[in-house]
Amino acid sequence: MPLLPLFPLGTVLLPGGSLPLQIFERRYVVLLNDLLGEAGTSLGSAEDRALRRGSGRSDSAPSFGVVALRRGHEVGSGSVQSLFEVGCVARIEAARPAPGPSGMRYHLQTRGTRRFAIESVVPTGAPYLVAEVSYLDERLGALPRADRLAARVRSEVAGYRRSLGLSAVDLPADLAALAYRAADAAAFDLLTRQHILSASDAAARLAVVLAAVRRERLLVDELQVGPVGVTLGAASPN
Repeated sequence: MPLLPLFPLGTVLLPGGSLPLQIFERRYVVLLNDLLGEAGTSLGSAEDRALRRGSGRSDSAPSFGVVALRRGHEVGSGSVQSLFEVGCVARIEAARPAPGPSGMRYHLQTRGTRRFAIESVVPTGAPYLVAEVSYLDERLGALPRADRLAARVRSEVAGYRRSLGLSAVDLPADLAALAYRAADAAAFDLLTRQHILSASDAAARLAVVLAAVRRERLLVDELQVGPVGVTLGAASPN
């Protein structure tokens, strides 16, 4: 069973989604250096250069598992108390060191690639968590239902973004990717995004997205209540 280093966060990364990160806590600096060392890359040149994986090969780029916190905090001793079981692999696309007010920190650009389920956390002696994982297939489910849901999701997401004065987004034709991109085009809370990530197939995932975006659109259209405390595409510290 494959081993995957874990990065617990107070957010949910979805396959295909972009996640900027700021790394400053020691255990995650060690994680980053371990990953880049395995890939034959190091941080911290005189030019403060960025890491770029020009090959585009997800199997060769350094990666770790992003998993949402069920209880606890991202930083501090003993901060992680409980994790959700399903997470998403984050592939590092760029990494850049930068001085911060309390020492060096690192700016990462990552992208979600595939879902995984945590089978068990294993002791390795590293300061960060490492888990045995199983990778999850992207099943379509009942196709007639998925096709019907896909059309409704496209319509609702377009209306939702118009209500907020946001630009339109191009959603993919692929049913397995549609729900993920639709979720990233809306401002859903952590539990909703986790439900989307954990859904068994595309049809079930689209049903969750449709219900959530209708709820959010109702708040915007009828009650004039927009998303609070949620910024689409925001960076997350560790």
